[in-house]
Amino acid sequence: MIRRTNRKEMFKLLENNPQWKVVDLASSTAGWKYADVFTDVYDHSEFYKNRYNGEKKFIQCNVENTPFKDKEFDFVVASHILEHVDNPIEFCKELSRIGKRGYIEVPTPLWDNLV
Repeated sequence: MIRRTNRKEMFKLLENNPQWKVVDLASSTAGWKYADVFTDVYDHSEFYKNRYNGEKKFIQCNVENTPFKDKEFDFVVASHILEHVDNPIEFCKELSRIGKRGYIEVPTPLWDNLV
């Protein structure tokens, strides 16, 4: 089911479910603190190793073809990446394949131009 929501509500959901395994796709160096695994096409492994003292993983990969198992994650975060992928349909299929639920955040013209 697709339902409109916001980042604040997703933070609450993740805070209320600390047992969930969470991946943040294409996180760059701005990953959600609730994630257990961060990914990006560029190598940010040292950044995440230093930020979380090696307690969280970083995987370098393309978001349209990840190395993860089917339904490996309880929650998938895709913040400001959908508008950059080559194949949005394949990207959405990959999110559905690796996660049980998730959150896709895309820019909005009004809000992004105001802040």
